[in-house]
Amino acid sequence: MPRRPMRPRRLFHPSFLPCRLVVPPPPQLHRADAQTARQLEGSVTSMGRKIIDISDLSGKPFVPGDEPVRVVVLEHPDLPGHPVQLEALLAEVAPGMDAALTVAVVEVHVPGESGPRRLVVDADDFDALATETPMAELLQTAPTAKASKSASRTSATGSGINYATLEHAGRPHRGRVTDAEARIVREHLEEVNARLAREGHRQIDPGNPADAARYGFEVTAPASEAS
Repeated sequence: MPRRPMRPRRLFHPSFLPCRLVVPPPPQLHRADAQTARQLEGSVTSMGRKIIDISDLSGKPFVPGDEPVRVVVLEHPDLPGHPVQLEALLAEVAPGMDAALTVAVVEVHVPGESGPRRLVVDADDFDALATETPMAELLQTAPTAKASKSASRTSATGSGINYATLEHAGRPHRGRVTDAEARIVREHLEEVNARLAREGHRQIDPGNPADAARYGFEVTAPASEAS
């Protein structure tokens, strides 16, 4: 009797068994939890707005709809040597705008002085200096002035002002003090301090270690320390 051929046997391994992976859905926040999250998010946002968006003048926080104005302070006796900017509401700045003066900025060139004196004068007071012809008419017919040499040169600070002149030496500014400026301050300290006082700046004190280091003054130790 003929022998029947053997059928191939199928081998199964547990790793070959078909399977279905069931991934649970992401957990849903409870309604109360979602509301708490929104409240926390709103509190963080409002906290950041209170810290950043406030008026520099009054300290009051800006509210939605406010449009802050930018105030750039160019000159002030207490400036750190460079312009600064502030943010405030227009209503807070309006009193200063109403009190703004109309001024005339002039240079007075005095014979014998190394540089001109820069003056800021009330326009009405300056107009009153003209006793024969009205100042408005004088200004229209007067010849064009030539720029002063000190204004045409630029200093190492890049501000367009040459501080190595008697006109500007010692005035607060950014950048280092050049040897030429320091020498002018040392040699003409009384005149420099008089100009700084007129302009509303702090005067230079040779006994102050910071001023001494900045302008090259020699600081003498007190007698008690020297002995």
